[in-house]
Amino acid sequence: MTHVTGGSSTASLARRNCSPWGYIPNPLSPQELSALDCITPPMASGHTPWRLDGPDGTVETSVSGRFQANSVHAMLQAALAGLGIALLPDVVTAPHIRSGALVPVLPQFSVMGVDVHLVYQSRRQLPRAVHAFVEFTMAKMRESGMVT
Repeated sequence: MTHVTGGSSTASLARRNCSPWGYIPNPLSPQELSALDCITPPMASGHTPWRLDGPDGTVETSVSGRFQANSVHAMLQAALAGLGIALLPDVVTAPHIRSGALVPVLPQFSVMGVDVHLVYQSRRQLPRAVHAFVEFTMAKMRESGMVT
């Protein structure tokens, strides 16, 4: 396997501006997230560790919630539906924050350096279609600000 590292992106916390399922409070500290519904990837333990970079360094907190998903798209849709607080890449949440559909949560905290990789089968003679796809994808990710 070969992979192309596209660079780094950041991720931040966001929630729906006004949830149809009830009020989702805005936590004052990362530790308060453990008492709130958070949208996380599925974990056997039911709890997901979030390591957040803040003004005083990295803080780790364990979160859980009533909705789990293994794709960014599904987690975004859940956040937009008001199911909880999600930790998502900024490039995904930015348009929804600008429109007011989502609001930042703990804006002084983020996850820095979320790596982005493009993985494909290693071959001596890379087919032109694969090469073109890699170039196209990298250009689109740079253009969108997803990678630097």
